[in-house]
Amino acid sequence: MKTTIIVAVILLFAGSIAQAQSVPTVEQPTVVPTVEQCRADANAWRPHGRTDIENGPVPYTELLSRATEVRMCGMTYTDDTQNPNFKWVILAYVYNYAARVRLVEFISRHNLGEKFIAEDEAGKR
Repeated sequence: MKTTIIVAVILLFAGSIAQAQSVPTVEQPTVVPTVEQCRADANAWRPHGRTDIENGPVPYTELLSRATEVRMCGMTYTDDTQNPNFKWVILAYVYNYAARVRLVEFISRHNLGEKFIAEDEAGKR
């Protein structure tokens, strides 16, 4: 239990985990969506509860893709009165958090917590 909590804390507050070699990553979009597309996606992707996003049907890589898009929308359309920047940031955080929860659950389910900590302490990053 203690190991799981330590792993959870490490993953939840670590930098971008999607950059790790063995974790699927999402390529950065080269074209910023229009503000209309950003609004439509944000409305369609707004979760309806914690379990809806963490345990729902959206695959891990799609969680990361959505987080990237809404973060880009927030950085690009800072003067959007319908979706102030903090709303974009919060939605990006929600999707990143859900992806991290799934990683922690995977580590726990496969009893990889102690191996993760041992390798991290050995400097394997």
